[in-house]
Amino acid sequence: MRPRPPDMIDFPRESQANVETQAIAAINQFRIATPRTFVRMLDLIRYMSQGNGIVSSTMSNWHFFLLNRTVPSSYFDNTYTPPDSLFSEPRSYGEGGNCSCSTNAMCTSAATLDERFLPGFLVGCEPLEALLQSTLICLYNLTCINALKNMYISSNLSIQALNPTLSSPNITVRSLVDILMIDRWEDNITYDQYYSSCAPLQCSYSLNERADRVVLTCK
Repeated sequence: MRPRPPDMIDFPRESQANVETQAIAAINQFRIATPRTFVRMLDLIRYMSQGNGIVSSTMSNWHFFLLNRTVPSSYFDNTYTPPDSLFSEPRSYGEGGNCSCSTNAMCTSAATLDERFLPGFLVGCEPLEALLQSTLICLYNLTCINALKNMYISSNLSIQALNPTLSSPNITVRSLVDILMIDRWEDNITYDQYYSSCAPLQCSYSLNERADRVVLTCK
């Protein structure tokens, strides 16, 4: 008869309470770390753009113009035309244009479409900064959504208004980004499946009588 292996190789199972406690701690850490990592990367891009004075592709922070120079005819012959000079000028936003993009990349004004204000949306020096300060209140109203659809060549888009019971219409886009636009986290911890997924296909042991040592191998 084959001898029974010693008790030292019979490891006790983790209790359900311990498994659930450790799983909840890991999930909570993931919930905290993931948004922080994303926001840090986003802020790095924002600060680099602002610090380097990058001109927006929409020319929303700086605009350029040609300055025609006049030179007295006595300086040159009549066949010479001096080249035009390219100058830049910061744009301004806010009431009365009192916020200049040359000193503040966060300047914004209310967005308009066909001389009508778009509720919640802002325009500013940098499109990203303006969007982060905006709210999505317009997307909770079908009339406002239809006005936005007219901006596109193809207006056959089917867009439904957002559900105000899931998120507040007055919350800023930045606040939504800080939580990764997640309304609710759901987790499911199943104790039985935890051991089923971790169970080895086969276990065996060998008993060395001479050295009196037990070797346990699992596949």
